[in-house]
Formats: sequence, C-alpha cells, structure tokens
Amino acid sequence: MPVQIFHRPGAVAAGGRFNLPSYFPPLYKLLKLRYLKERAVNEAGTAVYTLRGLDCGDASADKTIVEAAPGAGQVRLVRPRTIEVGDALTANDAVEIIAVTEIERPA
Repeated sequence: MPVQIFHRPGAVAAGGRFNLPSYFPPLYKLLKLRYLKERAVNEAGTAVYTLRGLDCGDASADKTIVEAAPGAGQVRLVRPRTIEVGDALTANDAVEIIAVTEIERPA
C-alpha cells in the first residue's frame, strides 16, 4: 500500500537533492510528488491553504517522475530517502509524496 508523506525539506536549488529523515520509511518508487509552495494567499488572492498544519499556498501540478537528472517540472528518486528536484524550493515550501516503500516492494 502506498504511503503519503508531507515534508518540508528546506531550501533546495533547482537540480538539487533533499533527504527524507530516517523516521520515514525508505522509498522504492515515487508514484506522485507535488510542491506545496508557501504563499500568503493563492494566486487569485482569495484563500490561504493549510494542509495538516503546514501553512502552504497553492499545491502545484504533479511533477513528472523521471529516471535521469530532472529538468523543470520533474523529480526523481535517487536513493530510498533522497529525492532530486528540477525546480527550486524555498525554506518554507513543502512537498507531498505518494510512494511505494521498500517494505511494500513487489517480489
């Protein structure tokens, strides 16, 4: 069964990597990843979003999952707890990850 993770990785440059803490299960395969960009209000100026206690702005579209170095709008799983992003993240941005863990890895 896939897991859903919300995480604030801190500032990450485009093309950079972030590590998930050891208390998260090691990941086998990314199914979905989206950025939750920090904003005071959404782009229309009508609402602020809070997801599980994370004060975030608009959720971006799902990122394309790739096997090679990611470009803009793309991400890849480098190691079980390391994700490489094609877009920059600020210190207050968060990510939503849906993935299959190593424990649930198909035989």
